[in-house]
Amino acid sequence: MAGKRLSWRRVGTGRVVAIAAALVLTGCGQGHVPDAPHRVLDPAPGVEPRAFGTGYVVSRVSVQAMVPAFGQIDSPDAVSARARISGTLSDLRVREGATVTRGQTLALITDARVPLQAQAQGAQAAAVEAQLSQAEADLVRFERLHAEGFFTTQRLDQHRALVASLRDQAAAARSQRAVTVETGAQGTVPAPMAGTVLRVPVRRGGVVMAGEEIALVGSSYVIRLRLPERHARTLRTGGAVEVETPDGGRAPGQVQRVYPALQDGRVEADIEAEGLQSRVFGERVRVWIPADARQAIVVPVGYLSTRYGVDFAHVQAADGTVQDVVVRRGEPVVAEGVPNAVEVLSGLGPGDTVVAPAAQEASRP
Repeated sequence: MAGKRLSWRRVGTGRVVAIAAALVLTGCGQGHVPDAPHRVLDPAPGVEPRAFGTGYVVSRVSVQAMVPAFGQIDSPDAVSARARISGTLSDLRVREGATVTRGQTLALITDARVPLQAQAQGAQAAAVEAQLSQAEADLVRFERLHAEGFFTTQRLDQHRALVASLRDQAAAARSQRAVTVETGAQGTVPAPMAGTVLRVPVRRGGVVMAGEEIALVGSSYVIRLRLPERHARTLRTGGAVEVETPDGGRAPGQVQRVYPALQDGRVEADIEAEGLQSRVFGERVRVWIPADARQAIVVPVGYLSTRYGVDFAHVQAADGTVQDVVVRRGEPVVAEGVPNAVEVLSGLGPGDTVVAPAAQEASRP
């Protein structure tokens, strides 16, 4: 029985060795495995890989690093339309997103006391004017009697002073009533400028106080950045930045204004870019801003290719042969003298000569 068990073990071991040998022979019989098909990355629009020539010598160059930051859609010229009197918001004629013109009526505020005050002041003015008319008629008679010697000069002077006082009282009553009427007219809230209504914090029928905001109107959009103060030395008016688009891409932008004063240890800047008018007021947007310059290894994007998700650079040796080297691709950067530059984090060193994928294909036997 022991001999039989040993025999079975030997047979099992032999089968394993035979299977392994068969697999090795099968692999050797297939010969050299051809290179896997590769996909050449599309260069930037309007740039062909051959435009870089047959070789590019790698070196460390100064690049302008772009760091991400978040800003908010804001309006630099936004103006609040505010209530000039206290009262009830009887009519609201605009909503958020509406386009208005300068002077257009946005809302009406009514105060029930204003008409009553105007009516009372009108009655007072009428009473004073009636007294003035009677005093003026008496003054004419007193002057005639004084001329005939039947009225003293002292009493005539007193009556003239009374007439002058009543005239002033009548003028004051009319002015006071005009002020009340104008106060009622200020219940109309006009648009301070032409633009888009960004915010309406009140509702029809509510009570508002004098100075309260009825609507916020703005005519242009920017991206307002609030960054740590260390960025104040790299941000410049007119400088180029990149703005994230709604589809996740990047669009060029420009620094419109850098505010000279720090707020809570932060520097503020306004970024202008195309397409901001179609975005939502107050939306958070990512912006890539310039940081300090640094040394990096960069190549034109047309000199890299990708096969099966791995990035390759095609390094040319001294004898003219080309070898594919795996590299780690970084972000696109701005490098002087290198169009459409992309940073290479590893795989290449200064002095290496890389060729475009088209040139590499031509050099293959």
